[in-house]
Amino acid sequence: MVMGLEQLRNLPPSGVGVIISRGCEANGDILGLKLMAQVLKEGKKVFLTLYEPFLTFKTNIEKFGVCLDDVLGKTLFILDVFGSFKRIEREVDGITQIGGYIDDGVFVERFDEVGEDMLKRVDPGEEVWLFAYMSSGACKLFSNPLKTYRLVWSEVHEKMETTRNARIVVVYNSEECPDIEEVLHLYADVVVEVFFERGSRKVLVTKGGV
Repeated sequence: MVMGLEQLRNLPPSGVGVIISRGCEANGDILGLKLMAQVLKEGKKVFLTLYEPFLTFKTNIEKFGVCLDDVLGKTLFILDVFGSFKRIEREVDGITQIGGYIDDGVFVERFDEVGEDMLKRVDPGEEVWLFAYMSSGACKLFSNPLKTYRLVWSEVHEKMETTRNARIVVVYNSEECPDIEEVLHLYADVVVEVFFERGSRKVLVTKGGV
């Protein structure tokens, strides 16, 4: 198994894994997509907070053998943050958007509501995975990325207290949004960093994952 992928796949219940791309060429999101595809193929439920365009995500995840038509609304449920802020409406089963006026405060409030609704779909003890895809998009969407992201994490951890068999994986590019990296390191049990140096990609586990 690819370095870093095993550590993330073996996260304990309530565990948090963070994948950090050090620069755009590192393509650390590939590691997150591989893991998400693996989990979906195993029939596990995935709740995805999407900070990048839906069509970009669709193209990328389908490269790993996942047909979204087969899983959306069944085992994959998406909160389309990018589409909500950019007012790109999608009436697709399994995709939730925040309608009407939206700013940082409205997002945090609705994030809590959407989280409550999504977790009603989880049976007691059921293994569930929460992915945040390209959280670095927070700097493109939020007026105050650091404050808003901290509030989001506060909500996430409240939910984790009642959903014991959940794991969280965050995919993030450090160059696109350095403001929130301190929050990710604070909450992470496992940190996997991906570098592109001298023409080759390197993956290092820099926190946890023993």
